[in-house]
Amino acid sequence: MKTLKFEHPDRIYYSFGPPRKSTLEAWKLQGLPEMPEADDYDCPDEFYRFVGMDPNPWQLRQKQPFPVELGIYPSFEVQIIKEDDSGLTWRDEKGIVMHDAVRKLNTPGFRTRSYLSHPVTGFGDWPEMQKRFDPHSQERFPDNWDDVVRSFQGRETPLVVIVYGLFSLCRDWVGFENLCVLFYDNPKLIDEMMEHITYFYLELLEKALAEIEVDCVIISEDMAYKHAAMISPEMMRQFMLSRYKRLVQLFRKYGVPLVMVDSDGHIGQMIPIWIEAGIDGNFPCEIAADNDPLAYCRKYGKDLALWGCIDKREIRSKERTYQEVMSKVPKLVEQGGCVPSIDHAVPPDVPLRSYLYMAELIKAITEKKRIPQPEDPLPIEKQLGPIQRLWGPDLLERVE
Repeated sequence: MKTLKFEHPDRIYYSFGPPRKSTLEAWKLQGLPEMPEADDYDCPDEFYRFVGMDPNPWQLRQKQPFPVELGIYPSFEVQIIKEDDSGLTWRDEKGIVMHDAVRKLNTPGFRTRSYLSHPVTGFGDWPEMQKRFDPHSQERFPDNWDDVVRSFQGRETPLVVIVYGLFSLCRDWVGFENLCVLFYDNPKLIDEMMEHITYFYLELLEKALAEIEVDCVIISEDMAYKHAAMISPEMMRQFMLSRYKRLVQLFRKYGVPLVMVDSDGHIGQMIPIWIEAGIDGNFPCEIAADNDPLAYCRKYGKDLALWGCIDKREIRSKERTYQEVMSKVPKLVEQGGCVPSIDHAVPPDVPLRSYLYMAELIKAITEKKRIPQPEDPLPIEKQLGPIQRLWGPDLLERVE
């Protein structure tokens, strides 16, 4: 956490970007040592140790989950509605009906998904959803709360809490297109939903934060396209800014040192609003979405921390990896407040050796060691087996 607070740890936090299941499967064909299986969105602890990487916030949350239910409760019953050659139609625990194209194309950890319906269609459905986000529901806290609180005392790993953002949770309730229309057609409903989300977290987290020390809160939003935010900055100020401020004030009241927003897409329009709200930074600062982390650093200085910033599309050959890393990471590390990492999930078309070279470059930069050149053999490569083949679209699992 010191890295993202512009402090001076002995080294920066190493989080190069965890691969998902389909990426690990591709890397096994490129000589990755045998490791335990992980589920679609995770990778095993052995991989973190293999590359010398610190746990990322999502892994930390799994290892030491926050002992309060922060999501929907009671949840909807998960239901398979239809399964055929086109894929799987199902309802998840949030009440969202969706279609996964898993029957034709499967890259575990990366899905082709379309959303068919959402649980809130207007004011008529809203009271029922409010009941599922009751901050005073006793079931949200474990019965042995005092024992749980004691178990968190004296811990050595950071405690990360991830909460749904105002835009993100409303999108789950009404759907993306409907949400965007409602800002114009029914702003009263938007106002009421976002106010309830704020009330929900303020009431629910007051008790928890008073008794359990939290190191970082991540607000999960994902509210930007490739070139712009999904709503205008004016709308963000009208509906979200004051509520962000109230949430951040609660976090600071109980000594949370770091508050980040997780939002893919182009973040340039949102940064000033986040800073005004007291939010510290962003993950993953996607380069494909026209984000320029060096420009952001020049403009905002220590008001903005960044986690990500390395263009996944450039981690292909070692030469391209060298150019991508050396063009930005030395400057980002020098200024501070940055954890250089692949900008979001590592896709299976990133070659294993290029990924490992990226990691070794980052280590060499931050530890002020000799920079390995693209042609240099890496000691870690001695632990790899032979390359059977690199990833290609024909490796996608096709189910007839």
